[in-house]
Amino acid sequence: MNIQMKRSSIPILWLDTNVVIDMTKYRENAELKDLQRDRVSKLINVIYQKTRSGKLLYVEGDQDEEINSLNKEAHKTQSFLSMGIKLQYRKAIHDDQLFAFMDAYVNKRDAVILDYRDAFYSDPVEKLKDRNNGYIDGLIISAYSEVTKTEIQERTKRKEVVLGQLNELRQTLLDTGVTYEQQLQTEYAGVIQAIRVVIEKMRDKLMRGLSISTEDYDQISIITELERTWGQVTDSREGLIEFLQSDCYKQIPFVDIASKLFAKIVTSITPVVSGDSMDVEHISTVLPYSDIIVTDRKMKNRIVQLGLDKKYEARVFCLNDIENILSEIEKL
Repeated sequence: MNIQMKRSSIPILWLDTNVVIDMTKYRENAELKDLQRDRVSKLINVIYQKTRSGKLLYVEGDQDEEINSLNKEAHKTQSFLSMGIKLQYRKAIHDDQLFAFMDAYVNKRDAVILDYRDAFYSDPVEKLKDRNNGYIDGLIISAYSEVTKTEIQERTKRKEVVLGQLNELRQTLLDTGVTYEQQLQTEYAGVIQAIRVVIEKMRDKLMRGLSISTEDYDQISIITELERTWGQVTDSREGLIEFLQSDCYKQIPFVDIASKLFAKIVTSITPVVSGDSMDVEHISTVLPYSDIIVTDRKMKNRIVQLGLDKKYEARVFCLNDIENILSEIEKL
């Protein structure tokens, strides 16, 4: 499958949540190591200069769920630097890609065209021009949700559960000698496996006369949403499973990137750390549309080792590369 990417005429920058938090701490004059303070101050300045001169798009992702104590302040930081230009929620972006590849598969086309504008609520290039021309008189309206202590506690528990599960899986794979390539095929087949588990679980509950829980219905939605999208591209109810097993499905950018990164993480000799799972979610969403990405050192190394930066034509850095980041942005 040939993927043709219509890229933005203005380079797009995306920053890892930890970088956003550090920039927020700097702006709020919160505790921050001197080296980190110096780095983020330079980064803020160059982003501000280039966005206001119309040469760079710094875009907000759906990162609120990762930010706890500085939620409101971090939102202000992102809105200030991005001028309110925000990516769609990642599920919407994934759904658009899924539809495009289903449509190509059903109609036997050998190319899929992905437009950077599809990842946004409206054309970010035009929005940046309008805002730099003063059409909104400096006013940026953007919504965010306050986070309660209960929500923070629930988030922390969920992260701990996911982290524990991933490290258990990693240890099992290491003990049984599963290779990266073997695990990659398992990751690609993840949706089909999830469907089989859900169907078996529902069948077992119905046979035993047990009630269906809210969690069960959430799991069933995996199937119903796939079937709904499939129904938008073809009248036939047949062929969905074959599509999910096809090379076409594996080439969907968010599937390709997430599968490779997860396979890399869970077959590594180093433990999975908190945040790895969500980082994969974000990177698999933003990488195809971004020109410059700043993430953490380990994730940068994984992306480069897997060749994902070259495949999706993005320059990937970590904050330790601050001089290279500044050079890349300043030359725009």
